[in-house]
Amino acid sequence: MAYDARRLKEGPYQLRGESGRLVPGEGEAGRIENFELTEAGTLRSVRGPVQYHPRTWPGGGPSDTAYGPPFLGVFHCLVEGGTRDILLIHMKNQDTGNEGIWEHRGYDRSWRMVLGDLPAALYQVVLTSDNRPAFRTQFTATPNGVVITPQNGARSYFYDGYTVAPLGFEQVPGAPSGLGPTVRQENDGADAWKDDTNGNYGFSGLTALDAMGTYRLGTLTGGYLVTGFNNNKANALGGVLEPGMWRAATVWYDKWGNKSAVGNLSNPAVMFKQDNLVKPKKRSEDEAAERLRGQIAWFDFDEGPPHARAMDLLRTRDLKNSGTAKLFAVPQNATQDPLTFSTFATTNIAVYPDNIPDEWLLVEAQDTVPVPRFHLSELAFGRLFVAHGGLLSYSEPGFWGTFLRNRTISPDPSGATITGLQSCNKGLLVFTETSTFLISQNEGADPAGSPFSEFMAESLNNRVGCVAPDSCQAMPDGAVVWLGREGFYRYDGTQVQNVSMAIKESILKRINKGWRKQAVAATDIRMGEYRCWIPVDGSQQNNLCLVLDSNGWRRRNDVYAQAVCVKRDHTQNMLALGNAPGANPSLWVLDKEGVDNNQPTKQASILETPWVRSATSVRRSSPARVRIWLRETTSGNITVQSMRDWREYPTIEAESADPQLYSNDDTPPFWDTAKWDETTIDVLREEEDSRTITFVRRRPFWTLIDVHLPSCEVFKIRLTFTGDVEFVGMTHEVYDRDKGGASVPRPAE
Repeated sequence: MAYDARRLKEGPYQLRGESGRLVPGEGEAGRIENFELTEAGTLRSVRGPVQYHPRTWPGGGPSDTAYGPPFLGVFHCLVEGGTRDILLIHMKNQDTGNEGIWEHRGYDRSWRMVLGDLPAALYQVVLTSDNRPAFRTQFTATPNGVVITPQNGARSYFYDGYTVAPLGFEQVPGAPSGLGPTVRQENDGADAWKDDTNGNYGFSGLTALDAMGTYRLGTLTGGYLVTGFNNNKANALGGVLEPGMWRAATVWYDKWGNKSAVGNLSNPAVMFKQDNLVKPKKRSEDEAAERLRGQIAWFDFDEGPPHARAMDLLRTRDLKNSGTAKLFAVPQNATQDPLTFSTFATTNIAVYPDNIPDEWLLVEAQDTVPVPRFHLSELAFGRLFVAHGGLLSYSEPGFWGTFLRNRTISPDPSGATITGLQSCNKGLLVFTETSTFLISQNEGADPAGSPFSEFMAESLNNRVGCVAPDSCQAMPDGAVVWLGREGFYRYDGTQVQNVSMAIKESILKRINKGWRKQAVAATDIRMGEYRCWIPVDGSQQNNLCLVLDSNGWRRRNDVYAQAVCVKRDHTQNMLALGNAPGANPSLWVLDKEGVDNNQPTKQASILETPWVRSATSVRRSSPARVRIWLRETTSGNITVQSMRDWREYPTIEAESADPQLYSNDDTPPFWDTAKWDETTIDVLREEEDSRTITFVRRRPFWTLIDVHLPSCEVFKIRLTFTGDVEFVGMTHEVYDRDKGGASVPRPAE
């Protein structure tokens, strides 16, 4: 009885979050590695991973993929209303050395190059990368495709699942050439009017009316009183054609309706002053003043790049008489239909006879500009926001490659480079390395007012920013988590707060700051976990994953993910591109198990208590045994290590090899040992030979492991698991060495 009286039982401890604090809070552990949180609230050993598209198929069938570094991106999205999915990776084929962006074609189990230097690529381009730290390739999903932005100054592309092309246009269309009718009067004995037809298209109506119909261009004036001149009779219907001048430009369209910048202006196409106030000799009929009008011709059109599909002709009204120099879209047909999509359905136009009157030019041309070369993009407010340097530009709604002049915001007054974009339920978060801003719509702005008032930037924090754009992730509750200079931060719609102080001492100080900009993260939809892979301990690759949930932090190293995404289909699988211990590089499905010939080495799951009894370390004690609360599994190994008095290295390692990880009272069939083609199993107990297979929920049970540490101030227990183990909680028993003996007075301090 004395033995039991001196033994203190402490616990159970349900350790769920990691902390480096000397005095831990409830549920905090010193280390939790390679465990995942289950729906039941327990910690289960990380399962898998398994290859998404193996290099060699089970059974020895060859695959076409040799995954090789650099691993710069992986992305999945749905288009066409969710009926078509796109899975892209950016890597270099290890066998051929071809770097590019590849799409997975699941129906024939292959990868095809979308962007790259192969002749068979959908769009042939050389993508270059080097060994310097850089942001990952950026992918932004839109309703009709994905915007692809390689780094190192490369331009962006758009892929809809069938066609890939540069996003919008960087080039400005060249100026077309224009010709107006040149009319002169020659005295051939009949005072006849003759017309220089300028290539048979630029006409004056004085001589070509019968052949070409009615002309519509030109400004007429009247009110002149004419009684006759050189025996000519006055023309009662006559008038004066005032001198006129027109100029034109062009705009290209791509397949998705994106516009190029407004092209350069043409040379002036002019009409000279003419009148028909009097009738020439031998003419008795009055001639209408409208006959003075003419038409002009445009040619030498710039066809544009290969992805230009259509073209708008923009033209001024009469610059000498209309009072405006604005450009207007010329309708597609010589009818009063100003709202057609474009003037031409192609860019291969030799010459265009322009007979559209100024009165029909109603649609003012948009002041579009070339698409900037940007390094980050995000969809918000129905627009594509792009970051180039310290500027933030936004596209027209629904047209991701159409940008207007002055649609630019500079969130940081100092002009610092933008390092992150993330949409949230409050608007769009914009980060530099040292500051955080929120872009929101200006509800009080006048729609007819300045475009600068359409959106406004609000400073949320001028000391906290983002260092890795791919670390920004939205959580299921609407909050956003990202990696900053001093740790991880969270914005919940009200404030920016540090959520990583508990692991700053134990983990965050180990981050390789020179390479942290390549950190990548994703949110596990099923459990609502934020997972971020970072480079630590001098590594130039991401070699540690930090997991954040409502319980705190955990860590895992089953995969060294250089790029990560979550599939947006019904599976919601998390995909990681990179290395796994003991296996060739691949695209991995996390938290899934499978059988193939490139199975990675199963990593041990480690659970470490904090420094136990740290609050009462003035009283020495000796741990005697550890009781571990698990759920039933069939195989595994547990090793118990003890550390004492603030020393992180093990002092004693308990001998605990292959303990039985289930109870003999009611042994169930296990998923990894029962055979599907049998109706009964041989149970692991002697009183029965067999029974019907009925899978049931695994039952919790206790297992006991003895440990011993001599009298110590504080101690720590490290549990190392192999195999499939599910941890519920633990207790420990200690002997308090300050108990017993007589009371001895002590001198006053």
